[in-house]
Amino acid sequence: MPVDKECETKQRLHQLKLSGLKPL
Repeated sequence: MPVDKECETKQRLHQLKLSGLKPL
């Protein structure tokens, strides 16, 4: 499901931001 994948990607990005990791 594309929606599920998009939701997971957004959650992953959010977690990365929460972790304090910045994208290159």
